[in-house]
Amino acid sequence: MKKYYLFLLCIFLANTQVFSQQSIPFKIAPLGLNTGIDQNQDMYLADLSGDGSLTFEPSFQIGYEYYGKDNTSLKFIQGIGRDQMKKFYGFSQILLRYSFVLDKKNNVTLGIGPNFQFRNTWSSYSNYTDEGIFKTIANTQYKIFWLSGEIEYNHFVNRNFDFSISLNHTHPYTVAIFIGFKYYLTRKTTFCETCPSYH
Repeated sequence: MKKYYLFLLCIFLANTQVFSQQSIPFKIAPLGLNTGIDQNQDMYLADLSGDGSLTFEPSFQIGYEYYGKDNTSLKFIQGIGRDQMKKFYGFSQILLRYSFVLDKKNNVTLGIGPNFQFRNTWSSYSNYTDEGIFKTIANTQYKIFWLSGEIEYNHFVNRNFDFSISLNHTHPYTVAIFIGFKYYLTRKTTFCETCPSYH
């Protein structure tokens, strides 16, 4: 898997142009969507649904995205928040992404890459079941998922901003819907920059 990502990265760098777009996404997420596979789901303290499938997990993420060709990019994401047990958690993702253009103002982007997840340990709870997923250092549990991803929808607002929604892998069996914006440090566009509707 590591060699596969290295191969993809080499292809991306080989296709990178001298001038590329760069953006900084910032998003928040109030909820976590849980699959039901977690053996500890019945003990979630932030449960909103009664069965642990929906939990209150206030989180935010910030990132940096560097574009190669118009439809390809490399993205780093750092997210932190409060997990299902009301403890601190975080995730770090590096993604190789491809964008599918829907029209001039809308696109959907798919990304794959490794995901490093960490949280304050749950082992202090007497009814906690260790599934053997996490390793532990001091009071922190952590895990690297070599195959993870992101699905993102973007809507053009103006030359500097996109409205953005993404689905991110935040815990082993959980995804969260993040909503926010993407600020462009540099941007190439086919829009008419002198037209009043562009600004």
